[in-house]
Amino acid sequence: MSKIKLKKFPHPYNAGLAICSDIDGTSWDNFLKIHTFLNSEKESDFGRGLSLPISSSFWMYDQPNLRDAAFSYFKDKNGIESKIAPVMRELIRAGILDVMHGYGNFADVNDFSRALADQALNELEKHRLKIKVWTNHGGVESAQNIGQYSAGKGDIKIKKSELTKEKTDFYHLDLLMKHGIQFFWDSEASLTSIVGQDRKFHFGEAYWNSPLFTGFKPKIKITAKGILSFVDKNYFNFFKHHFTPWQPYNSNNELMKTETLRDGNNLKKFIRFGNGRFDWQEHLTLLLNNRVLERLLEKKGYLVVYIHLGDKLNKADPGALSLPVIDKFHQLKDLYLSGDLWIETTSRLLTYNYVYNSLNWNFSETETHYQINIKDEIKHESKLELAVSDLAGLSFIAPGDKEVLIFFKDKPLKFKIYQNPGENKQTAMIPLKSTEWLL
Repeated sequence: MSKIKLKKFPHPYNAGLAICSDIDGTSWDNFLKIHTFLNSEKESDFGRGLSLPISSSFWMYDQPNLRDAAFSYFKDKNGIESKIAPVMRELIRAGILDVMHGYGNFADVNDFSRALADQALNELEKHRLKIKVWTNHGGVESAQNIGQYSAGKGDIKIKKSELTKEKTDFYHLDLLMKHGIQFFWDSEASLTSIVGQDRKFHFGEAYWNSPLFTGFKPKIKITAKGILSFVDKNYFNFFKHHFTPWQPYNSNNELMKTETLRDGNNLKKFIRFGNGRFDWQEHLTLLLNNRVLERLLEKKGYLVVYIHLGDKLNKADPGALSLPVIDKFHQLKDLYLSGDLWIETTSRLLTYNYVYNSLNWNFSETETHYQINIKDEIKHESKLELAVSDLAGLSFIAPGDKEVLIFFKDKPLKFKIYQNPGENKQTAMIPLKSTEWLL
């Protein structure tokens, strides 16, 4: 048994949560009100701010006339900056805008093209801005979408000889990969009702016993789907294809796994917790009800929540946040401050999870100290090149009898030491990043 262990979550937390909100329907004014409350300690429309590390997605392009219009970096498709573009750049640097929800809000297949993708990514790179996380937006009309289970065409190569006025080049995954996208989410088929990923679970937790489904009829319907999924999994073992229209049953309950996209590139696809019928702001209190939070802490898992935080089911309610949702965020703040629940931005939580599961490290021992050596290469297939910033939050539990040193690429790292109460052990943690609201 190793003397030194890598803790599953940053010290002192035992579970991890990110709220991965799609930007659809969120006005700029409401975005500022919501995130002033969530990210700062300033007085807001909802009382004093909570200073929580909760991030959001964004668009480079939008069409103000659409029902689900929000705000965007560009004023139009010609690449002209909107008035809020400079502020958006600062929010990207701060890690508050950290998910690209597609390049934009396109109402028709032919509204998007590779040229728009190139223009958007060049703009980000011009300002030295890097985005790690991509989530698909929309349905069949959104040609930008990627992934085998997507109706999009963003990862399908097309020969130049095949291009015509009627056949547009939608392929852009090579540009995304070059930019540095590492994680993606494809569709509502990649939603789970299991509370907490990267932990053992039993079949019923995904269906009959999930806190997301209340009432006999919903439980019967979801359980029937679960049985079909389980049968389909075994069917695949014999016939090498699936008969269900949804994604295969995930018996490993992984937060992310490698997917080979249609152009042959590999990306890490993550799953989100939720349901396509429960994705409005008001549903946050259901998605994070007391049973969900209790199970998450008990099972010590990761949870990335699927929600449209700036879009309400009740359009007649003029407030940016409803009172029950405000109360829920106060509850989350209490769990965060107590050291029980680690709340983090989507990009940082996914990065931490991937690094934790892939980290290549060892330690040596002398009479005076334990030396932890972190290697810059990782265990699994990936083009991820580790930087010091990717190590934030890593926590090593060691005996308390000697000094601890941590090295990365043969250079010493700064870290904090915490004594474990009631044990002759200590935890050495590389500090987490702070999320600062700059407005």
